[in-house]
Amino acid sequence: MTHPAYGVLLSIAFLFFGRGKEEQVQIPRHELAPRHHDLLVEYARIRERQMEHIARKRDIKIAREYRKFFEAATEGDWDRADKLYGKFRLKSGQWLSKKELDPDIGNELWQPVHEVGWAYRIFTTWDPVSIDLFARGILDSIPDDSIFFGGTDAGRFIITAFQAVEGRPNIVILTQNQLADMRYVHYIQDLYGKEIWLPSEADMKKAYEEYVKDMKAGRRPAHGQFKIVDGRVQITGALGMMEVNGILTRKVFERNRDTTPCYIEESYVLRWMYPYLEPHGLIMKLNPKPGRLSDEVVKKDMAFWTDYIQRLTTNGAFLRDRPARRAFAKLRCGIAGLYAARGKLAEAEKAFRQALAIDPSSPEANYRIAQEVYARQGRYDDIRKLMRGFRKQEPLYDTKEHRNEKIDKFVKQINTLESRMNRLREIEAEAKGGQLKLRQALELAELYLQTNQHQRFGRLADTIAGREDLPVDVLPKLSELYHKGRDNRRANDILERYLAKKPRDWKAWLSHAVLQIDLGNSRKVAEALQKAIDIGGKKAITTIMEDKRLKGLSPSPGRGGS
Repeated sequence: MTHPAYGVLLSIAFLFFGRGKEEQVQIPRHELAPRHHDLLVEYARIRERQMEHIARKRDIKIAREYRKFFEAATEGDWDRADKLYGKFRLKSGQWLSKKELDPDIGNELWQPVHEVGWAYRIFTTWDPVSIDLFARGILDSIPDDSIFFGGTDAGRFIITAFQAVEGRPNIVILTQNQLADMRYVHYIQDLYGKEIWLPSEADMKKAYEEYVKDMKAGRRPAHGQFKIVDGRVQITGALGMMEVNGILTRKVFERNRDTTPCYIEESYVLRWMYPYLEPHGLIMKLNPKPGRLSDEVVKKDMAFWTDYIQRLTTNGAFLRDRPARRAFAKLRCGIAGLYAARGKLAEAEKAFRQALAIDPSSPEANYRIAQEVYARQGRYDDIRKLMRGFRKQEPLYDTKEHRNEKIDKFVKQINTLESRMNRLREIEAEAKGGQLKLRQALELAELYLQTNQHQRFGRLADTIAGREDLPVDVLPKLSELYHKGRDNRRANDILERYLAKKPRDWKAWLSHAVLQIDLGNSRKVAEALQKAIDIGGKKAITTIMEDKRLKGLSPSPGRGGS
């Protein structure tokens, strides 16, 4: 049975999976294995030819830095190539950086350069045996004339290098993480545009508009800030970017699924995929239509991973290869998450435990089993025990201090959640004996929101709103709860009921302005702000200027009061 608090912690997942910018630990590098040296040299030659083709087609001048990079890479001078790549990569716009975007670097030609430059870095931080295991385990499982979404660095860069050199161009390799970047879309259009449907600039803009619309309606979480500049979506925040990428990934899938099988190596979770997914060896397959996970499919997957993990964990080279262990653990986490989403919690727990057997230090394996299995079952003691064990592990990318700080925050969330659930059960038990007092009803409604029980919240909030004895002073609180529950229209109706009776409450007019922003009604935003200023004067203006949502929207304060 699904625990009602499931989903509360999922909203903070990225907080714990991400690396801190200042706390990253450098992974030791080593020389290329001879077979991989030759493979990467040939790969560089292939990507250099593609860069030149794209430059001619799109009339783009090839940067001097790019010519020098490929000159070194195609000669096998990887030390020089890597130093050149390190100097210009932060000017590409690929990463958040203090360095400004260089238009000669950050164009469509960046993609073939980046695919070679970053592949080299992975090949020199993984053991050669692990690279071959990863490439063969994924690429050999994908049939010809398929689409493969490679989400992680390894899933994109290792697989692309092997695919290009081994001459399997009939496998289309995309990354779901960059479809909202028009430079990347232009690049894959030049590579694959005649073989499959790919999004256009208009499709990208529609995806942005769809996300904004869904965000305002409460159907999607609000992540980051968004704007379109010169036809390109600009988004701050990885989760916001992935919401738009997810919409575009779905369009690619829906437009190609009838003719082209689709496979995925998961990066960020794209929840729309879950009804279509099934395990497929190390990765997952996207079936054309939603369907159940049959017992046969689950049995086959469990047998495959039991045998595969036995081989991995008895391989000394692999056990010493911590970056590869992290990558293989993530593969198993993706399938474990599928089981959890389908309500197969026993299978999910086993699969997450297998991921932890591969890499006990994996943040994703630890946090996802806690959130998607244990929190869902109300197993708070198991979560705390898990986190104590996680704390003892040596972090791969973060410092211990940074990792432990995130663990502390997570455990605090768990303790808060447990406390809320206990209080929620107390009030529900009292409610069985008779009608709830108004104070308790409001507290219970807020607890339903805090524990992600939106249907129960909606029913209780509507009951409270319909009470004939409802004091007018309760209406702002009720409106606030509806707003937190992303029912902005209901929140607005309740607040307008209050303002009809208490029109001199300038703070309520500011709340009304915030609601109008979320509802997309700019005229009413201005009207509500003006009324707040007329009534509240300097206090209202000061409050507006201190509120990031309202600052810059204020009308002229010339009519303000004292």
